[in-house]
Amino acid sequence: FTVNTKETVYRNYQKITLQESPGNVPAGRLPRSKDVLLLNDLVDCARPGEEVIVTGVFEHSFQASQNAKHGFPVYSTLIKANHIAKKGSAYAAARLTDEDRNEIRELARDPRIGERI
Repeated sequence: FTVNTKETVYRNYQKITLQESPGNVPAGRLPRSKDVLLLNDLVDCARPGEEVIVTGVFEHSFQASQNAKHGFPVYSTLIKANHIAKKGSAYAAARLTDEDRNEIRELARDPRIGERI
């Protein structure tokens, strides 16, 4: 087996496990978890232990090896994330300083803002 480096595509990829907050789980029950796939700019946007809100697409894939082993259809599921927001940061824009607001207004007046971005 050799890697064809000319045709290989590299991209940012991260798989995290989303788990129910232990405080919201009834006594005597384990928190449920689900794998979440992060791509490109979403990689490294959440740290372990942070509470986040994930928006994405819930996908499933057929597991043929598990099907033969158990004798019935087995599917694995994951969420392909489109957006992740940290819980409690919904009002982050309200914490802008006066200097930040002035800079935003200055950038808004610039006719070449599209090129600068």
